[in-house]
Amino acid sequence: MKRIKGVFERNSGRLVMLSVIVTCLLALNLAAAQQRPIERFEYKTVWFRVNIGDDTDALQQKFSDTLNQQAAQGWQFDGRCAHFNALNSCVDFIVLRRPIP
Repeated sequence: MKRIKGVFERNSGRLVMLSVIVTCLLALNLAAAQQRPIERFEYKTVWFRVNIGDDTDALQQKFSDTLNQQAAQGWQFDGRCAHFNALNSCVDFIVLRRPIP
């Protein structure tokens, strides 16, 4: 207990300065968070099916076209939701989102 008390006494100036810095950083973070509005999104999934033996260039073009069509409507790629791999085909579910006006 005496050791801990000695450490606090020797480093009291540093501890006060550290607590002031932490408090200022928290206050700045809180002020910045209050200024940002919370964005709300709507989501949808698009699925792609790939069969064994499909032409990869044609598939790439199909995927690009689909994503570009969705982007023209304001949808953004948000990630991959699920992937199913069967014997003869694969299915990918892609998640898209756009801000709610």
